[in-house]
Amino acid sequence: MSHTTPGADRRGISPTEISVQLFTVQTLMSRDAGGTLSRIADLGFRQVEMAGTHGLSADRFRTLLDARGLAATSGHRSYAELLADPDRVLGECAILGHRFVVCPWLPPENRSIPGMHDVATSLNRLGELARRRGIRLGYHNHDFEFIDELNGAPFEALMAATDPDLVHLELDVYWVAKAGRDPLQLLRLYGDRVLQMHLKDLDWAGGIADLGTGTLDLRGLIQEGQDRRVTEYIIEHDNPVDPFATVSAGLAYISNWSRARGAVGSVR
Repeated sequence: MSHTTPGADRRGISPTEISVQLFTVQTLMSRDAGGTLSRIADLGFRQVEMAGTHGLSADRFRTLLDARGLAATSGHRSYAELLADPDRVLGECAILGHRFVVCPWLPPENRSIPGMHDVATSLNRLGELARRRGIRLGYHNHDFEFIDELNGAPFEALMAATDPDLVHLELDVYWVAKAGRDPLQLLRLYGDRVLQMHLKDLDWAGGIADLGTGTLDLRGLIQEGQDRRVTEYIIEHDNPVDPFATVSAGLAYISNWSRARGAVGSVR
């Protein structure tokens, strides 16, 4: 598996490579979607990854985004929803302007190695439907995929049984580390399949921390992503005390990394 020599690419990160996952601000979105999106734009973001429409139609949500100069490049849609009505879901994704639609979670009955084979069959089919609309289908990991079973881990089964041309990986580095695995090593193993990366830090107690305040080698992960195929770095926190402070800190962390790389493509 070939990739650029580490450190050879000195470019920074473009604003069009950075998103905020709106799950981070979900309570605020539910109360005032327009105001929350305005604040996200004011902080310096140009794009977001969606986590539902908060009761709004796809058309209405797109109007809110466009008015604030934001692009919804990606969206999480549940496995059940994707299976039940893929035409409707993908139609909404097209209205919203998504490049990616991502399956973010699996119910417990699907998490074993045999269950993952069934999931892979479904994701391959959905990935083909998405491709026909010019959208890429991705899978977002948590920690349950890395629980060892007799014949390996469910994650390995899922990666082996999905078509790389139809299903990419949205790698959540926190959950990989939470499962006791090395996210940098995993990125090197599956780097050609990782098009999106969820960035959140791991604190000393195992919880989620703002970027740069925890234990993960985020600089190494971002650089490895730059050396490979990652096209989108997504800032996320599942339960932030201050959501805007968290996303602002994340943007500042990536901006500082980008400037240190030589400022070409700097986010600011």
